[in-house]
Amino acid sequence: MPGFIARRILPAAALLLVLLMPRFLWCQSGSPRAPSFGVNWNPADISIPFPQQLIGSLIGAASVGSHLSFFWEWAAATDVYGVATIVVPAARDLGLQTLIQIQPTSFAGPSPPPDLAATSFSDPLLRSRYLVDVAKLAVLHPTYINLAPEINFLYLENRDEFDQFRTLYAEAYAEVKAISPETKVGVSHHLDLMFGVSQFELIELMGPQDYIGFTTYPAYLVYQGYYPSIDQIPASYYTRVRQLTQKPIVFTEVGWPSGGRGSPQDEADFIGRLPELMAGAQPDLIMWSKETDSAHLSVANLTLQQLVVLAIFQVDVQQLFDELNSTGLLFWDGSPKPAWFTARGLPFR
Repeated sequence: MPGFIARRILPAAALLLVLLMPRFLWCQSGSPRAPSFGVNWNPADISIPFPQQLIGSLIGAASVGSHLSFFWEWAAATDVYGVATIVVPAARDLGLQTLIQIQPTSFAGPSPPPDLAATSFSDPLLRSRYLVDVAKLAVLHPTYINLAPEINFLYLENRDEFDQFRTLYAEAYAEVKAISPETKVGVSHHLDLMFGVSQFELIELMGPQDYIGFTTYPAYLVYQGYYPSIDQIPASYYTRVRQLTQKPIVFTEVGWPSGGRGSPQDEADFIGRLPELMAGAQPDLIMWSKETDSAHLSVANLTLQQLVVLAIFQVDVQQLFDELNSTGLLFWDGSPKPAWFTARGLPFR
């Protein structure tokens, strides 16, 4: 199946890539090399047949970057892994490198598949299932794998469960390396949470990591008045990560909304500032959070525990989701936003 889809993709993709505006050098010779750029895979229109969704979304991803992210919410009821076995090889056939992310946690504990009744990372069945699913992802030989997005929320909310997961992560790291030694393995941290409550020890506490991952959604800096405008956000906001580590850095999710308090032009303006903002952090990879706007996040899908945590942080949940759902480079119907054209002109690899 992937080979068939790739054969359909390659002729159109080759023409598209030839027509793309050439990428310019990010820095002068002798300076750190430019980071790679990519987007998270989410097709625009789920009402059309899957092959057309796949072809369109992959060609779109290839027109703005060199990497594709595939996200598996482990608690999802659908066969997400089955989709991954098609998307990841097809992306590779198109010349895209891949980041696979699997989300095994909620704010304060595990978030297992629906058929697994487990409430702790100490549960042998949960641990075994997680290792099996991680091994299945490793067989796809992604360039990167993120074994726990925003793990520092669990560290904040439930230290006992974090300690249980930390040992499981070490086993999963070894499992991936045994199957796909070239895959870069790590976790990600919510950037503002890490700096806001000084979780700096967490980086070393996690154990073996081939990169240090961060997520960042900094629109609140402007919309809550910390800075008057996007062009006033200082580069030090990102450069500070280099105080924590000299390991490779991957921004596994970067987003700015066009909805809620945001606007399509604000999103484009933030993307346009990425080369300047990220220069001091020197990341290996920057992944934009969505290719396409969606209605994926909904207040109705939150658990009581999640609502309580968000209330503690005084989060307007509906506003938050309106914004997170609108961080795509494309509108929900697949039409391009200003951000799409700005992203295509970035001087990244």
